[in-house]
Amino acid sequence: MNNVTDQLRQLDYGPTSAVKSSSLFMQNNGDAEFKYWLVQLGNLYYAGGLPRMGPTDDSFSHEFTNDESVAFPFGFEFAANKIADKCGGTVVPRSTSLKEFSDLEDEHKKYIHSEKEWHEEQRIALLQVLRKDARN
Repeated sequence: MNNVTDQLRQLDYGPTSAVKSSSLFMQNNGDAEFKYWLVQLGNLYYAGGLPRMGPTDDSFSHEFTNDESVAFPFGFEFAANKIADKCGGTVVPRSTSLKEFSDLEDEHKKYIHSEKEWHEEQRIALLQVLRKDARN
């Protein structure tokens, strides 16, 4: 579940479970707000898990950023708690509009995908250098 729409689809809208599992709440002025959570480790924020194969099943790799605006916004507190427990971080509650939450998710995706783009740029630059050296 990477976006707010997917997270909302997963909610059980029964009379009691919606209150327990939903990150939506209403403010006194009637505007819908969306509560989300970040995982903070010192001055860094969780940005996502890295696809690494560790030597043991309990090995893990996570990416952290010093820029809160590109941190991974958890739509469910239990998921943020699971990561915080794993890395020794703390869960930080935040709230925003659904639109702004969706924008946060988009910024996070751009940040994560920028690593792939950087690696591709590095690969192309290395190939150009090797080709140039091979001609000389």
